[in-house]
Amino acid sequence: MTKPKSFPTRWKIALGVVVVFGVAGWLVAWPAYQQHRAVQEIERVGGEICTAGAFIAPETVRPQWLQKWGVAFDNLSYANLEGTEITDDGLQYLSSLKSLSTLHLGNTKISDDGLKHFAGMTDLRTLRLNDTEISDGGLKHLSSLTNLKWLLLHRTQITGNGLKHLSDLTNLEGLSLDDTAITNNDLKHLSGLTKLRELYFSDSTGISNDGLKHLSKLTNLELLSLAGTRISDDGLKHLKGLTSLDTLYLSKTKVGDTGLQHLSGLTNLYRLRLSNMSISDDGLKHLSTLTNLQWLSLDDTRISDDGLKHLSALMNLQVLSLAGTNVGDDGIKHLIGMTNLVELHLINTHVTDDDVKMLKKSLLNCRIDR
Repeated sequence: MTKPKSFPTRWKIALGVVVVFGVAGWLVAWPAYQQHRAVQEIERVGGEICTAGAFIAPETVRPQWLQKWGVAFDNLSYANLEGTEITDDGLQYLSSLKSLSTLHLGNTKISDDGLKHFAGMTDLRTLRLNDTEISDGGLKHLSSLTNLKWLLLHRTQITGNGLKHLSDLTNLEGLSLDDTAITNNDLKHLSGLTKLRELYFSDSTGISNDGLKHLSKLTNLELLSLAGTRISDDGLKHLKGLTSLDTLYLSKTKVGDTGLQHLSGLTNLYRLRLSNMSISDDGLKHLSTLTNLQWLSLDDTRISDDGLKHLSALMNLQVLSLAGTNVGDDGIKHLIGMTNLVELHLINTHVTDDDVKMLKKSLLNCRIDR
């Protein structure tokens, strides 16, 4: 019986090499192909990308087969699709961009279903979903993005129940919930996000005094926007412990003179907006301890000449806005010594041209609008 001829060893080796290189090529080519598709989709809808910190217009991204894909796409860090025609289906291509750290999707047609493609994008640090149809159900797809630092959800359809899905995002430093339907009870889900530095609730009318108690542990907060919410005097007591605050927006709230006493200990404040409120001269005395203030807006309040004497201690003020108040010539005399002022807004006040000229002689570097 004739022994069958064995397959030559050199051919076995050659075949093995082909298989190894074929598998290796596939391992390189497939992710590269996926990422190429992602860039094509970004380009199709008119978005922008950035690699390793340098902006690249999408039309310039024309990677060659294998040679450049790994280099070009492994470092993709930024994609801006704001205001484009990207859809939920289009987001599937972005899931291959594992190194993406910044993604802007504001003002697009994406919805909850599209967010499922984000689950593996764990390098994301900044995610903008503002002005979309995102609702509570979509937020569950973000719970794995534990490296997120900035999340923008303003003017979305969330009602607050979905905030429970954010409780694991303990690295968050900035969260925008402006103009949403969140309510007081929903804020309890934010109490553990102790790294938060900026928090925005402007025009979220479901927020009132009771909700602010859930913020008392957020002692790293530097900026808090409550403008246009339903808070009043009593609610500000919950802010007393937030001594890191340097920026506070309270415009268009029900806070009055009594409430301002709760701000007297927030001595790190340098920006304070109190416009369109029922504040009078008596309330301004509570601001005299805020000597680090550099920017103060009192537009459309009830203050008059007598109240400005309480501002004379705020020697670091650079911008002061008194538009639409009852301030007149007698009041602005209290501002003569505030030589750090660079902007003074006196539109729709009782101040005359003569007193503006007098002020300009003392405030040499100040632009005065009247």
